[in-house]
Amino acid sequence: MEKEYLIYSDIWGQLVEDIGYNRSGIYKLRCFADEQQKNYIATCRLLASDINGVLYIGSAEKCLVARVMSLRKSLCAAAGVGFEDINAHQCGKKYSAVIQDKFPFKSLSVTIEIKDNNWDAEAIALKDYENEFGELPPFNDARSKG
Repeated sequence: MEKEYLIYSDIWGQLVEDIGYNRSGIYKLRCFADEQQKNYIATCRLLASDINGVLYIGSAEKCLVARVMSLRKSLCAAAGVGFEDINAHQCGKKYSAVIQDKFPFKSLSVTIEIKDNNWDAEAIALKDYENEFGELPPFNDARSKG
């Protein structure tokens, strides 16, 4: 089951309540296209447009909440909201002012899915994405080692 959280909101307590501290899984960064939070901003990819707007696919073993909070911290830092550690996650360095114009900070969301075999799940998700769109999501540098 997937759960989705807005990056700009204070999600720590909700993540711990929903997921717990020591869970493994995958997560996807996206950006809502509307205030109703029903549609995502589509991204132009090599073979087709990604209407699900996946910007990044990642995973964590036994520390999913901490990894998602690192993602949040780096994006907040890039957007100038609260944190100063843009290097906490690779997405922060890529979330430049030009990208922020197209994908507003207050519309960023993270979708989380608990998976025991997180490395395999991430590798499959990345491979499926690449097969459909001809390339990895915009903020991913490489495939998972899973």
